Amino acid sequence: MRVCYAYPCGLAGSMAAPDLADVTVAEFADCRELESLIDQVDPTVILVGYWTLLDLLPDRLSVPVIVDLLAPRILESRYQAG
Repeated sequence: MRVCYAYPCGLAGSMAAPDLADVTVAEFADCRELESLIDQVDPTVILVGYWTLLDLLPDRLSVPVIVDLLAPRILESRYQAG
């Protein structure tokens, strides 16, 4: 199984891929670069760790997208005082 961690430019910092075979780290500057990266990697599935990054995905994908809600952000925003 291959794994590619993809981050918007600047968020990965100096993060290096774990010393494991078939694991890479990639950065993208914009939606177009992300779409190109997805085409290159040709994933079986895409796991999005932060739901706000969903807007960066291409409108049409041929693979499933899994959203991992790391924090109850949806609940937080529902009950935050405005």
